[in-house]
Amino acid sequence: MPKQRICAYCQKKAKLTREHIWPSCLISRMPELQVNYLGKKHVLMAGDLVVADVCADCNNKKLSPLDAYFCSLYDQYFKDFKEDLTPFTLTYDYDLLLRSLLKITYNSSRTVTRDYNDFETYRDYILNGNKMHPNILVKLDIVQPTIIDARKFYPSSARCGTIQLGGPMPNFLVRFISVNSFYFYIILSKSAVLKNDMEEEFYRIFDNIQGTIVHPYRQEVIVDTFSDIDTQGSHQDLLANTHDIYLAYKDKKRR
Repeated sequence: MPKQRICAYCQKKAKLTREHIWPSCLISRMPELQVNYLGKKHVLMAGDLVVADVCADCNNKKLSPLDAYFCSLYDQYFKDFKEDLTPFTLTYDYDLLLRSLLKITYNSSRTVTRDYNDFETYRDYILNGNKMHPNILVKLDIVQPTIIDARKFYPSSARCGTIQLGGPMPNFLVRFISVNSFYFYIILSKSAVLKNDMEEEFYRIFDNIQGTIVHPYRQEVIVDTFSDIDTQGSHQDLLANTHDIYLAYKDKKRR
C-alpha cells in the first residue's frame, strides 16, 4: 500500500498527488512556462514546476475550479498585451481571484521551504472561500512593452515572488503574481487588524506599489492608475540574476 502523508492543504493523511505551481491550463496556453527559474537553487529547468504534497480530493475538487477561473481571466484579459495605458474595465469575482492568487503564492512558497510559512494561514480560505480578509490588499499594475532599437519587447511571462521596497517590513508581506502585462501585488498584514503603529509601514509600502486597487466588495473596477514600469524594468532583477545560467542553459541545449 502506498505510504500516506499529510496534505499541504487539508492536513489529512492521504496518498498525495502532484500539484502544478501554475495552473496546468495556463501552462498549455503559455509555452514560456516550459522553462522556469528556481531562485533557491539558482537554476533554470525545463518542464512544469510541481509540488507533490496535495491529496486528490483537494487537487481535483477544491483547487481545480480556481485553476479554471484563473485561466478564464487569461482568455478574457491576460493573453492580450497592453500596448498603452488606456483605462479599461476589469470584471472579476474577488473571492475566486484572491484564492487563485494565494494558491499560486502558497504553492510557489513550498518550492522554497516545506517548513511553516506565513501563507499556511490561508489554506482553508484557498480551499473553501467565502471569507473576507481585511488584512489583505490587492493592487493591479499594467506593464507596457519596451522598445529597444526599434524592436518591441513584450512582458511575455508568468512570475511569482517577493519584491524589495526598501526599508524593513516586519509587519507585512508583499508578493506579486504576474501574467504578461498584468501584475497583481498582494499586501498581507501579519496581524489580522491594522494597528496604529503599523500605519507608517503600510503607507510606505502602499505608496511604493503603483496601480489600481482591486476592490473586495465590487465585481468590476476601472483600471486607470498605472506605473511607468515597462518590460525591461519589470524583468531587470530576473535578467540580472539569470544572465549567466541562461547562457549556460542555452549552451547545454545546443549540445
